[in-house]
Amino acid sequence: MPTDLCLAHLVRRDWLTDGPLNKLLALYIQALQNRRYARSTLSAYLRCLAHFSYWMRGEGLSVADLDRVCCCRPKTDHQSG
Repeated sequence: MPTDLCLAHLVRRDWLTDGPLNKLLALYIQALQNRRYARSTLSAYLRCLAHFSYWMRGEGLSVADLDRVCCCRPKTDHQSG
């Protein structure tokens, strides 16, 4: 399934398409499809990724900034909102 179709039903697809993870989207979707993830699972993962991308953008982070410490630190501001 093309990337555009996978993103078509996401309410906040702009968080992905305009966010720091944009260039990785097609590869991510292709990897999930190659592993035969169900469409509903793929959609759920994309919604989670959209929220993560939104958080990254708010923190001013790029993909190059990600590491284990960054990904594991508490995100209390985003979680409480």
